Amino acid sequence: MFISSNIMLFFLMGKIVGYILIAAAFADFGLSYLDINLTYFLPDQISKFTPLFLGGLGYLILKGQGKE
Repeated sequence: MFISSNIMLFFLMGKIVGYILIAAAFADFGLSYLDINLTYFLPDQISKFTPLFLGGLGYLILKGQGKE
């Protein structure tokens, strides 16, 4: 019973992290049109692609969780 609840907590945390990364990707993409750079600490060439990286990573985490 205890192991099962830990596994469920692990899957829940993975989904939360995945959705946070996807939301950060949308925020980074949307705010870039207002000249607000969320990834100012990265070089400009890399900063342009961070929404793709964040969204892709979030998507992979969500798909890696499988079905409950």
